[in-house]
This record gives sequence, structure tokens and C-alpha cells, in this order.
Amino acid sequence: AWRAQPAFVADILDEFRRFGAANDGSPLGAVTAFVDATSTEHFGARQHEIASWLERRRAQGQAPAAWVCLDDEELLDGEECAERRAMFEGHVVQTRSDVGLTAEQAARAV
Repeated sequence: AWRAQPAFVADILDEFRRFGAANDGSPLGAVTAFVDATSTEHFGARQHEIASWLERRRAQGQAPAAWVCLDDEELLDGEECAERRAMFEGHVVQTRSDVGLTAEQAARAV
């Protein structure tokens, strides 16, 4: 996972800076770090990692008012996603790893 590899994180932040410089007013140019992310120690079903993060935030009294998952992994369908499907419905924009995030998907996420 990208978040577990410092070089991958640096590449993403570089891309954010480049995009921000080319698109005046884009908030991506101001992102200098990922302050909070799912665990980099335990990888498993992506949906379970995200649900664990959400549950941890709620337990800390910091439940997000709104949230969306942008991911190329399946978060709604399949046996391993069935238990938490209702929690994720309406919060998922599935991307393709060979394409990345499209403008249409970004607009849908917002």
C-alpha cells in the first residue's frame, strides 16, 4: 500500500504540489503530509481497514461529519464486504488503478 512506503507518499505529495502549481487555487498544492490514514501495520480487506479507522475516530469523539472512500479496491461487493456494506453505501467512489481518479469521479466524490 502506498501509505506504508515513504517514497510512494513523497511521490504523491510531489504530484499534489505540481497540480496545485498548475491549477491556481487548488487546495492540493497546500497538502504537505497525510496526517491521518488507515493502519500501515495490518493489511487485510480494505473495507475492514477503513471501517476500523472510522470506528476508532468515533470512539475518540472525532467521527467525520462526511466521508468518502476513493479506492481501486472493492468496498461494496463480495462476501468479505457483505457485513459492512450498508455502512459504505453512498460513500464509495471506485477508481481503476490503471487510470487513477478521473474528473467525473472527483466531482461525484465532492
